[in-house]
Amino acid sequence: MFITEAVLLATLSLAQTPAPTVDEIRTQTRILMQSMCGEQCDVIDVRIKQKKEAPVGAPAPGFDDAPRLRTVPSEVGLTLLFDAKLPKPYRDFVGDRVKQRISELGLPVLITQNVQAFPAPPPEPVAPLPPAVAPPPPAPPVIVQAPPPPPPPPVAAPVAKADLEEAFWLKLIEALPLILGFLLLGWLVMKTLQRLENIARGPARSDEDEEEPPLTVTPELIEERSEKSAQVMPPPTAGELSAELNRFRGSTRRIFHRLLMSGDHDTVAKAVALLGDFVVQDLTHDPALKRALTAAGEKTAATLRSPITDDEKTDLLRTVHAELVADRVAHRQEDVRRELEALLGWSPESFASLISRLDPRLTVVLLRHAPGHLTESYLRGLAPSERARWVKRLLGEAPAEPEELETLGDHLEAQAQAALVGGYEADHIVELLDSLPADEQDRVVSELETTRPDFVRRNLGVLPVESALLRVPEQALAAAWSKVPFEEWLAYLRVAPDGIKQRALATCPARLRENLSDELALRVAVDPVRATAARRRIIEAALSAAPALAGGASLEANVVQRKES
Repeated sequence: MFITEAVLLATLSLAQTPAPTVDEIRTQTRILMQSMCGEQCDVIDVRIKQKKEAPVGAPAPGFDDAPRLRTVPSEVGLTLLFDAKLPKPYRDFVGDRVKQRISELGLPVLITQNVQAFPAPPPEPVAPLPPAVAPPPPAPPVIVQAPPPPPPPPVAAPVAKADLEEAFWLKLIEALPLILGFLLLGWLVMKTLQRLENIARGPARSDEDEEEPPLTVTPELIEERSEKSAQVMPPPTAGELSAELNRFRGSTRRIFHRLLMSGDHDTVAKAVALLGDFVVQDLTHDPALKRALTAAGEKTAATLRSPITDDEKTDLLRTVHAELVADRVAHRQEDVRRELEALLGWSPESFASLISRLDPRLTVVLLRHAPGHLTESYLRGLAPSERARWVKRLLGEAPAEPEELETLGDHLEAQAQAALVGGYEADHIVELLDSLPADEQDRVVSELETTRPDFVRRNLGVLPVESALLRVPEQALAAAWSKVPFEEWLAYLRVAPDGIKQRALATCPARLRENLSDELALRVAVDPVRATAARRRIIEAALSAAPALAGGASLEANVVQRKES
């Protein structure tokens, strides 16, 4: 009986708790929304839904009628007005905060958003200027009379001049310590200079040493010294080396391509400063070297601002000459014909544009005699079946005649401008892809697989799309962490897809992983402009750290398989 009465008393106390009123809910909601979005949001409707209260217990003994049912508040409905300029994630965030705060009153809350474009406020009215008030009349001038001059001071009696000789001796006695200090300093300087001269001359010889006969050099020492000096060959002059590099243009391209791919930008910068920029002229349109050429250009600017010493000049000439000799030993004397030597400076897209303007026989001749990297790039852009057909044709057809080579040279001169323009247009696709939002880049690349499948196969490894972060090796992402600041990684990972975020967290250094997880757990408004700039820098750093990906060999199979299916 005692327990039943306690339960009834607790039920009555809960039932007597006053329900919140519409004005209280409206006031608390408006205060909360003004603190979060100011004049760009407001609450426009508050409704408290009622429901019938469930009966408590059974009818009391002696009373046959059931107690009358009452209505109690069951749910609070809020209609929130938002400015359309506020982003949707922030509007949802404000709605969640209001729902959580009002739910503390003990009733469930239903939020309804009303999004409208707020007009600009009207200009504030300009208050009329007060009427001009005439200035008061000037006050009469005040005449100030100067005080009478003070009486002249009494003239002192002339003092007799001191004796000049006595003054001289007094000053000399005062300056005597300073003179002695200068004399001591001069003596120390002279002794130091004499000591340095003795060290430079060597140990002093006594009279007995002077009487001894001079030391004679044996023929064996002379012969050994001559052999040692004969092993070092003098480097060529800058003019001679420039002439050789211009003569062997293919070797020049291979030498500096190898230096740029290995990251030896210092040697490339000194070669450009000493020999000229023609050494990298044939590499400017290589898509795999665009980022390396940018770093080499910055190094060249720093090198040109400071003079090159004679030792550095000698080492550079000897290094480049050794590379040239080694390349000429490893390759044929004429690896590219003179008629087709201009193709060394073409990009893969310009070469593909030229092939599209030739007949099949000249195309076979061109693929046989063109530079190897252009032929390889063109064949890699074909589908597997088409590539096999072209390889069989290149191996099976008859060799080229001199007249065909002359005709090919004429076509090259005639179609050069159009082919270069076509190559430039294809190069701009990379820049246009970089300017698109991240969620549209892969869709555009998928459309390019239908319209330009050869371009996608040749350049998929260097296209700056966000999905490249899912394909680069983990070592490349780890290297990007050291190149890109932590704040830019944080700005990008707030909006990055889950797959990329998982890979980035896996390759993040251990000293940054805890702070990164804490920062990503916070609900912070993201700046889309900063996130886009951070995404571009991270993709560029990851692609530059994975130069082997530029070939696209590992990615080509997926694209071809998807295209054929």
